[in-house]
Formats: sequence, C-alpha cells, structure tokens
Amino acid sequence: MLAFLIAERMKIIFINIRVEYNKMTKILQTITPIILAVLMFSLYYPTLARSVYTEDSAEFVAASHTLSVAHPSGYPTYLMTSKLFSVLPIFSSVVERINFASLFWTIAAVILLYYSLLKIFKSKLIGFSLSFLFAIAPMVWLQATYAEVYALNTFFFILLFWLYLYYNKNPSRKRMYLFIFGYGLSLTNHYLPLALSPLILGWVLYSFPLHNNFKLYPKLFGFWLIGLLPYLYIPIRARMEPAFNWFDGSAFNLLTFNIAYGHKISMHTVRYFADVWDQFLSSFGFLYIIVFMFGIALMLYYKHQLRTMVLASLALLSFGLVITLTNGNEYTEFAGWFYKNLYIPFLLVSLVPAGFALLWLSRSKYKLIFFYTALLAILIWPTMELGNRFLNNDRSEYVFLNNYSSYLLNSLPQDATLFTYHDNVVNDPLVFGLTYQRFVKNLRQDVTIYSLTSVLPPPDNFPVEEAVQHKDDYQKFYKQYIEQNFSNEKNIYSTFAWPNSDTFTSTSIGPAYALTPKGKERPLVQQTQYYAADNLYLPSVNNNFFNQATITKYYYDLAANMYATGNLKSGQWFLAQALEHDLQEYSTFYKNTVLLRKQFYGN
Repeated sequence: MLAFLIAERMKIIFINIRVEYNKMTKILQTITPIILAVLMFSLYYPTLARSVYTEDSAEFVAASHTLSVAHPSGYPTYLMTSKLFSVLPIFSSVVERINFASLFWTIAAVILLYYSLLKIFKSKLIGFSLSFLFAIAPMVWLQATYAEVYALNTFFFILLFWLYLYYNKNPSRKRMYLFIFGYGLSLTNHYLPLALSPLILGWVLYSFPLHNNFKLYPKLFGFWLIGLLPYLYIPIRARMEPAFNWFDGSAFNLLTFNIAYGHKISMHTVRYFADVWDQFLSSFGFLYIIVFMFGIALMLYYKHQLRTMVLASLALLSFGLVITLTNGNEYTEFAGWFYKNLYIPFLLVSLVPAGFALLWLSRSKYKLIFFYTALLAILIWPTMELGNRFLNNDRSEYVFLNNYSSYLLNSLPQDATLFTYHDNVVNDPLVFGLTYQRFVKNLRQDVTIYSLTSVLPPPDNFPVEEAVQHKDDYQKFYKQYIEQNFSNEKNIYSTFAWPNSDTFTSTSIGPAYALTPKGKERPLVQQTQYYAADNLYLPSVNNNFFNQATITKYYYDLAANMYATGNLKSGQWFLAQALEHDLQEYSTFYKNTVLLRKQFYGN
C-alpha cells in the first residue's frame, strides 16, 4: 500500500515537472526572439545616423518625405513605408525617423530569420546563434544605420525564405499563391530578387507540371501582378506634380533603366567573384566557412530536401549575380565596393548548410565536444570583432554631407543661380544633399539650382536629346550650354572649377565658384566664408567611396579658396590633403585647381 502511494505521488510530481517544463518551453519560445531583438537594438541604435548619409540616402529621405518619384527603379514600397515612419512622433527630425526605418526592417528581418531557422532545425540555440551571426555581419549592420532600400530588401529575402518553408511544410495552391504574391511585392522594393527568378520558375514548374496544371499558371501570374501593384504609385504620383519626378514618371524608363542582363565571363569576373568570398570571410570568419562546407557535404550525402534549393540559390546569388552585373567588364575598385551591398542574400542562404552541420553535430554521441566546440568556434571571432564593427558602422556623429550642402547654399548671394554636375561619383551625394536641403529643410528657396538629374533638372530650354548624344562628355556639353545661354546673367555660380572658360572667370568663394563674365571685376573673397568640416576622422566618413570623393572635392575647393585669398601656403597644404584622398591620380579636380592657382601665382 505504501509503495502504491509513493508511486502515485511520484507520478503526480513527474506530471507537474512536465507541465512546468512545457510552460518554460513556451516562455523560452516567446522570450528568445525578444532577447534577440533587444540585443540587436542595443547594438544598432547607438550607431544610427542622425543626419543624412552619403550615396542615395539624402535623395531617399527627400523622396519619402515629399512622396516623389526616386531614381530607377522608383522603389515605391520603400518610399511609402518610409513615409509612414517619417510621420511617427519618435524623433525630432524627419531624417532620423526615416533612418530608423532601416533599423526597424533589419531587426524585423533578423527575428523572421530566427523563426525560419527554428522551423528547419527545431533548435532555439542554433536559430539564435546563426541569426545573431548574420545580424552582426558588417554589411547587414551598415544597412541598418541609414536611409537606403537594402534593409527592406533583406527583409523581403528572408520573407521569401519563410514563405518557401511555409509552403514546404504543407504544400498547397493557396500557399503557392502567397509565395508568388510575396515575390512580386519584393520586386517593388528592389530588383535583386530577380536573381532567383530561374530557380523560382523551375521550382514552380516542378511542383505543378504545366501539362497537368495549365489553368493554374494564369492565377499565379495574376498573384504576381497583384504583388507588383505598388508600382502604380509611379504614374499616380507623377501626375500629381511631386517635388521631383525621375524620367517624368515614365514607368517604362524607370523599370528598365537599371535592369542588368550580362552574360559574358572574363578574368575580371573571377575578381568580382572573389569579392563575394572576401565579404563571406570578413563577415563570418574562416572557421564558419569550414562548418559551411561541411554542411554542404552533409546535405548532399543525406540528400536533404533543401539541398537543391540551397545550392542553386548560392550559385545564383554569387556567380550568377556577378556575371549579370558585370558582363565580363573590367574590374574597378568602385564597382567592386558598390556591389558588396548586393551579396547579403548569399550570406543569408549560407546559414542553412552551416545550421545543418551544427544540427548533425548536436545529435552526435559526443555532442559536448563537437557541437559546442563548433558553435563556439564560429561565434568567437565575429563576437570579438564587435568593437571594431561598432566603430566602423557608427554613423551617429556623421554630419558632413548635411553641413557641407547647407553651407554651400548659404554661401551664395540672394537669388543666385547654381549649376552642378560632375563626371565623378561626387555628383550623387552633392546633388542629393542639395535636394535634401531644398525639399526637406526648405533652405534657400531663392536659389535656382540646375543639374543633369531629375531631382534638380536643367533649365527648360536645355537640349536633353542633344545632350544624350554627348554622354561621353556631359561636362563639356553642359559648360558650352552655360556659356551660350548665361553669359550676360548675374549671380551665376557652379560647384565645379572652370579655369579654361572663354566666357567666364572662375573664382572660388568657398564651396562654390563665382562665374564672372570676362572683363568684369572678380568678387571679393573672404576666408571666413568657408565651412570647417566636422568629424572627418570617423571610419564612417573614410570607408565609403562617395564620402571619399566628396571630401576630395572639399579639399580641392578649399585649396582654390586659399589661392583666391592670397594664402598660397595654406592652399598647397589643402591641395596635398586633396591628393591624399583623391580616388584618381591627377584627376580633373586636380588639374582645374592647379590652373586656378596659375591665374593668381603664374605657377
């Protein structure tokens, strides 16, 4: 009798333990993604840009704020979602709110990635570890800190990954419709998901053979078109006279301008492909790559159901993407740097083989030795790098483009006319910085700004079709147009030095150049007119091609300003600084600055 009572009591105790265990499991399932989100927020938020950053950031802030039509491909989903963030009362300025949208989408992507990996591996530890590893990859972190389309693009890739797993769990037509709709929607933010189109098409045809499912394909096409509906934003907004309107809202031009279709291979292709692996290595480390390769071998050996999709995705998002983008063209440092933004999906897919290797090790008899050692090995180096990654991605104190573009405008007299165009990467941040000042901060509305972009278009009588015929030297054609049409105008300024003009003398007033008709007195120049740049020592200023080009122009302009004010020694010092930052040896900037020096000193 006593033994029976003890057994019953033990049974009740074990039942209670089981209940408590299930409760703890549910709590862990809830709290793990919350811990991950809090952890990433604590890393990302202190590095978030509080001002406009370089590249296309300033244009996207202005386009989102004013609901304009941005450069190709228009990015309607990004603009509309960023507009929603811009009206939230979470920060004091519009630019901070739109920058925060990138942080939000990156954290949302990481949390969705955790749930996707949990769906595959049924291990919270593996899902958490790999999601964290992905989140602290330098390029992922970078894209969480300022206004750009790439954070939302990462979210869409992970959403497609989750939708694929959702379909695989219980295949049905409804779930396929949902995936195809999500794929169409992802293309309204960025074209990069097109890289997976051969794989997606092959998967759909394999899942639903055409001869047995002929009536299904019009429905699939219809759901894909529904996903593309945000593109209607472009013609609708174009007819509402937005602040700016690329290609006059021509949907065809906007949607086809940036589509890449390369197919050629050369030795330069190999070098671009090496950049993919360089980013792979710098993101995760050598030990991770060993685990990744081991995972691929295991997936092939055990014929894992995801092996075909994973291997095909890795190939398309690395070698296939490089061929499409480069078409065998010569390797350039700028292109190699710029394309690194597009390799994040490759990093994402690589997590699956790595996770499969970890899962296999976790089921080993010697789990304590092999699994935890491997997990520690792939986490230890990126975690030790957290300090460096934090410093390199810290944009919280970056103010250069905002201050430079605002000072440029404020240096001009009342009712001035400013011409800007450069055959150089500096053109985008400079023009977009002025766009931000004009349409977001409403600065100096009295100044007329002309460029060869749609955000600040050229004068109405500018011969656009004739200019296209001179696309190899837009700058020369642009200058000829200015000489022919503005030689008798007052208050004419440019952002470029123009020492060899037949019509004007070019005098640096600081960040701009006064164009005075020859024979008339030059303007009086004061050194106090120029902006002393802030925080040029920051890694976020110096590790970016666009920033480097803008700083180069800053130093060349400052050298020209010193020459104009009779300060040869300071001019030479700033010229040396410009040469140190210049991406091109003896560039046009350098030659023009030296020619301006000759006007004052004869050497």
